[in-house]
Amino acid sequence: SEQTNRTATMKFETARLIIRPLGLEDLNDFHAYRSDVEVARYQGYEPMSQTDCSEYLAKNEHTEFGSPGKWKQFALELQPNGKVIGDIGIHFREEDPKTCELGISLHRQYQRKGFAKEGMLAVLDYLFCTLKVHRIAERLDSENEDSIKLLESIGFRKEAFFLENYFSDGQWRSELQYALLHREWSRNSKV
Repeated sequence: SEQTNRTATMKFETARLIIRPLGLEDLNDFHAYRSDVEVARYQGYEPMSQTDCSEYLAKNEHTEFGSPGKWKQFALELQPNGKVIGDIGIHFREEDPKTCELGISLHRQYQRKGFAKEGMLAVLDYLFCTLKVHRIAERLDSENEDSIKLLESIGFRKEAFFLENYFSDGQWRSELQYALLHREWSRNSKV
């Protein structure tokens, strides 16, 4: 089926990164940024303990890429030293597997250096051009200015504003939804 044709070993290189499935061997690097309060601030997770990270990575290793309704995380590994500086999650929607969501986390030390954009462009190109995904969306905290700038620089459109729709850190917070269609990527491809 189309689902099983999606490669379980999605791996490719960009100018500075190797993008590949995240695994238990990445525990120390993964924990270094996933435990950071600043990195977690605008994410859908709280800072993670070493045990949380280990359980998360074990689950990720057993999740088949492209399984509708499940997130699969991919490492952003630095060339040439192999250090994992972040991850990109891809979630194919259960109700329509031709659409997916993305999420990205990046070590604070490597933010604002173009790594997130480099990784996102490569993943978007793969999803649109190889897998022929129709639509990709991302929801993010309305105060996450760096991620908003990143998405807009790639060509994502703001589609929705969800006022105080989730509770985090003792307060109600708001989210924005951005999206990009295959035909918009084809016309404005950045890769």
